[in-house]
Amino acid sequence: MKPVELVPRSHLSLVHSSRQHWILLVATVVISGCGIFREYQPHDNNPLAWPSRACICVGISGETSSIPLIRDGGRLLRAVGDLAEVPAIISEGIIGREDVDLAAVIDQTLVGIGSTITAAINLPLFFVSWDQVDISNEAEAMNAALEYIETLQPSAWRNASNDDRDQLIPPGVRVEGDGKTLVWNFPDGERRVQAVQVSPLMRWFSPGNFAAWERSWGFVVPDKAIFEARRPSQRTRLILHEFLHQELQMRRWLRSWNLVYWPAYTTTFLQTGWQGHWAETDGRHAANAADRALRNWKRNE
Repeated sequence: MKPVELVPRSHLSLVHSSRQHWILLVATVVISGCGIFREYQPHDNNPLAWPSRACICVGISGETSSIPLIRDGGRLLRAVGDLAEVPAIISEGIIGREDVDLAAVIDQTLVGIGSTITAAINLPLFFVSWDQVDISNEAEAMNAALEYIETLQPSAWRNASNDDRDQLIPPGVRVEGDGKTLVWNFPDGERRVQAVQVSPLMRWFSPGNFAAWERSWGFVVPDKAIFEARRPSQRTRLILHEFLHQELQMRRWLRSWNLVYWPAYTTTFLQTGWQGHWAETDGRHAANAADRALRNWKRNE
C-alpha cells in the first residue's frame, strides 16, 4: 500500500526553501549591519553594535518623516538604539578597545531606558500634535548663528553667577535640513533630530503665553502661522533655545528621564515663573543663554 503523505513533499520543499531564505536574509542583515550603519555608531566591526546601528539608522529616517505614526515610531526605534548600545559598550570595554568603565555603562543604560520609556509613552499619542511646521529652511541661518556663538566669550551668554559653562553648545556642531526637520550633527558622530509640531493642547492652555514647549524630540507651538510670522532672527533664537532644553537638559543632564524633567519643571514654575527658573533663566543649564548669545546677532531680514 502506498503511504499517505499528510503534507505533500513539494510543500515541505517550499517550506524548507522559504526557511533558508529567511535565514539568509537575517544573516545578511547581521553581517551588513557592521558596515552599512557605521556612520551612526563608533564601534567599528563590533558584531554587538549592529542592532544599535540598525535601530538608530532606521529610527532617524522615521523621525524625519512627515507621517505622524512613522515619525513617532522612528523616535521609539531611535530610543531603542540607545538601549541597544549598552552591550556594544560593555564588549568594547572587555576587549580593551575603548576606555570604558562602569560609570559609562550605567550612564548609557540610564539614557537608553529613559529615552525608550519617554518615546513609548509618546507613541500612542501620535495623533495629538498632527500638524508639523517646516523648519528645514532654517538650517543655513542656524549654522551662521552657531558660527557666531563660537566667536563669543562665555561671559556674553552666561545666565547667572552659578553658570560656569565654557561652551553653550559643543564647537563644530552644525545642522542640516531633512524633510521638515533639522538634524543636528555633533563632532563625535551623534545625530539628533529636532522637529516642530502644532499642539492643540498648548493653544488651549499656555501659562505665561509661552511661544513654545520643549519636547524630547523638538518642541511644540500653539499656532503654525504665528511661528512662521516671527522675524527670522526670532525663529533662530527660539529653535536654539528649545534645542538646549531637548539636548543639554533633557538628554545629557537628566539622561532622557522626562518623567523627572516635567515634574521638576512644573514645580519650579509654580514657585518662580519663567524668571528665576533653573531650566530657563537661572541655572547652569538654563536655555535662556541662547537668547543672550544671539541678542546682537541679526539675520538678513
